[in-house]
Amino acid sequence: MKTNQIKLLTIAIFILGVFFLLALGSGVTKVKADGPTAEETYKKSCLMCHKADATKAFDTTKADADLEKAILEGKDAKPIKMPEFASKGIDAAKAKELVAYMKAKVAAAKPPAE
Repeated sequence: MKTNQIKLLTIAIFILGVFFLLALGSGVTKVKADGPTAEETYKKSCLMCHKADATKAFDTTKADADLEKAILEGKDAKPIKMPEFASKGIDAAKAKELVAYMKAKVAAAKPPAE
């Protein structure tokens, strides 16, 4: 083979390789290692029952451990039963983050007492 043909073949292989990597890389879905944030989880799983400001059916005076347990194990409440979320991918750490997020939302929604 002549030198020019080898150069052209090398360039063609390089360009095809780059296109292959770009095509392969565009189909890869990027996922956060630690999963969704507390805000994302709240919007997906809690918003419909607890409202946007988390003031509905959420007692901020209860201990965090009790609220976390309710998230993980569910609660037989009136008028609607709270489902358990442990089987839906929420672990103890995520439950703790969710409780803190909800308490912050409630605090932001309520005006300070005078």
